[in-house]
Amino acid sequence: MTSTDFELTPRLRARLAAGVDYDVLYKDTLNYGDAALDNQNGLGISLASGGAYSTVGDVAKLVSLQLGFGPDSVVTRQTLSLRDNVPVAGNTALNYGYGLGVQVWRWADTVAVGHSGNLAGYTSMVMYDRQRGFGVIVLRSAAGGEGDAGRLGGRAFRKLWSMLPPGR
Repeated sequence: MTSTDFELTPRLRARLAAGVDYDVLYKDTLNYGDAALDNQNGLGISLASGGAYSTVGDVAKLVSLQLGFGPDSVVTRQTLSLRDNVPVAGNTALNYGYGLGVQVWRWADTVAVGHSGNLAGYTSMVMYDRQRGFGVIVLRSAAGGEGDAGRLGGRAFRKLWSMLPPGR
């Protein structure tokens, strides 16, 4: 992963898409405009929660590793299996929860594992299925609104899930 960092380096800054917060497009009582500028001028407000700057290619390498396609020198399949057997703490509807470092979503018989993320002006969603061996990545240079990264990712994930057989 050569295009990922927790700091907006000059190399990453040159490739950074301009982030937009929804309230810039639709005025409400919140003002995220200054926060979006923090990503260009400083560390940004969300970095304490782990906000990293990356590219689709680098995130795809991470998802590939989570799926078990990476080198054992980084993480073994045995370790991934141990992670996957940690119980998920879910909500009362059992359609959303947290596992060991991951979020889990369920729509009827469809289950996705991954994580969402956002910095002011940017949102992301990563969802994957180890049994079917695929993942979905959404990196969006906008925050809020109807085109939410989680909704887009969930829609794409469910479509692909229905087309791919289990087992790889």
